[in-house]
Amino acid sequence: MQRYIDESTILTEAKMMYHDYHELYILIEGESDKTFFTTLMGQLSNIRFRPVSGWERVHNAVLLAQKESYSTIAGVIDRDYHSLLQDGIEENEQIFFTDDNDIEMMLFESSSFEKFLSVCADQSKTKDYAAPRQPIIEAASQLGALRALSLLNKYYFNFDGFDCKDYVN
Repeated sequence: MQRYIDESTILTEAKMMYHDYHELYILIEGESDKTFFTTLMGQLSNIRFRPVSGWERVHNAVLLAQKESYSTIAGVIDRDYHSLLQDGIEENEQIFFTDDNDIEMMLFESSSFEKFLSVCADQSKTKDYAAPRQPIIEAASQLGALRALSLLNKYYFNFDGFDCKDYVN
């Protein structure tokens, strides 16, 4: 159903919710982003985090709002590779980037990672690492470089559903 909802519909929904309920819309890429932001900020009665299925839709809906001089909407997109690609996607007064490459990296770099390891990891394995993030970053950086190369050279490698455990110990 989501694919049938275009940016105009999203903007109209945001306008109606603001008019009827004084609820501000913050457009985000997906459901996991909604979970992240609502956990981080709690349930705020006048803010709705609205997943719209991808950064392109967030960007296009906010640009449409700006074209109509509608300022009661904002969007948060993953920093990803926008600056590297110089694709013209930039922050402004209504479009914001994540601090890191994406929300998952923000969590990875936060104290939440240590809490996760203390609860879920095999302690006999983690005690061998003074810096437990390092082996993960080393393995992931190679995949990240491959993805960046694919984007820069328009190879269109598909990373969806890629199972790293076959390649990373």
